Amino acid sequence: MRQWLIACALAGLSTSVFAYTAVAAADDDDDSVPKTEKSGELEQPTISGPLKADPHPASFKAGPIGKINVSGVVTGYGLLQSNPYPDDRTGRIDFSNLQMIVQKADGPFQFYLQTGVYSIPAIGVPNSSTIDTTSQTYGFVPLIYAKAKLSDEFSLQGGQMPSLFSGERTFTFQNMNVEQGLLFNQANNINKGLQIAYSKDSTVITASLNDGFYSDRLTWLIGSIVYKLDDENRVSFSAGANLDRSSHESTATPLLQNNSSIYNITYGYKSGPWIVSPYIQFTHVPRDFTLGISESASTYGGALLASYSFTSQISLAGRIEYIAQSGKKSTGDTSLLYGPGSKAFSATITPIFQVDRYFVRPEYSYVKAINSTSGLAFGKNGDRKNQSRFVMETGILF
Repeated sequence: MRQWLIACALAGLSTSVFAYTAVAAADDDDDSVPKTEKSGELEQPTISGPLKADPHPASFKAGPIGKINVSGVVTGYGLLQSNPYPDDRTGRIDFSNLQMIVQKADGPFQFYLQTGVYSIPAIGVPNSSTIDTTSQTYGFVPLIYAKAKLSDEFSLQGGQMPSLFSGERTFTFQNMNVEQGLLFNQANNINKGLQIAYSKDSTVITASLNDGFYSDRLTWLIGSIVYKLDDENRVSFSAGANLDRSSHESTATPLLQNNSSIYNITYGYKSGPWIVSPYIQFTHVPRDFTLGISESASTYGGALLASYSFTSQISLAGRIEYIAQSGKKSTGDTSLLYGPGSKAFSATITPIFQVDRYFVRPEYSYVKAINSTSGLAFGKNGDRKNQSRFVMETGILF
């Protein structure tokens, strides 16, 4: 795997060096430098709000390479929950992020490196320690990729990158809520692969050949279209599928989801104190006897995420979700949720207090399983129908 990543980075680097020799490097006052870079704000990592990254991250000049930005996230969290899974615990105190980010975000050659440890707490599924999450999912370098600006419209990117599926992001500090939602569990969020993007006026079209749910097999094809209606509104559509069948399975590579197809539509609104981001999602896993999938299964659901800022330091975020799996409770053994024919509802509320780079956000979440199969829901015996969680996250974005 490491050799594969190095090869991707070298491929991106060689393409970028070619582009660099063909295009003069832009200085800080040049109009070719993105406005976000001029103001000190960086496009990556994506933070949906209302948390705010440091608007003036540390930076230095690296000779002919150009300006390098260095930032980081140090956050910890505590969690209490009802009806924990058999391999989970009632309470936990741990780091949620202990990460450093190094990137070059302008010019014809760009790169991004994110390294450290992290937790990915999501409602409705077991919670694990930060070290276990890091070692069993994306490793101590979860994101590393190079990007070449081939022209004003086209760019090529390769390495280990965020997925094109929108909705919620991988790491806690990127989202309105501390924990990710129920729909998040059905879509992949970090891929290894290559992607090409076309950007013109208000439209960005991207296609990616990647390994889907971190399977180390380049068999997934994902495409996305993002259209900016105006300064306050945008809509995006993402679709992807595994073009082959894969028996590879791990914590980061669930067998069923890795052999699925996913469709996602997201609307985003940001104006004044409001951020509103509803999305709907559909997934499908076809029957495949060679992989032990005796029945096909689908999920469909929607989520509404919103936040309101009372002041520059005090905000309130919330999320409600509904998701359902196809099938009848009495038939089939393919479970993407809490058994065939099961449904779930969730509600999450997160007050946010941020002063400069420091923040604290308590959170309450509730999940209700409906028509679940005994043994596949909450509690030590998998027969409980609901789960509540109290979470507190605090830390620094610098």
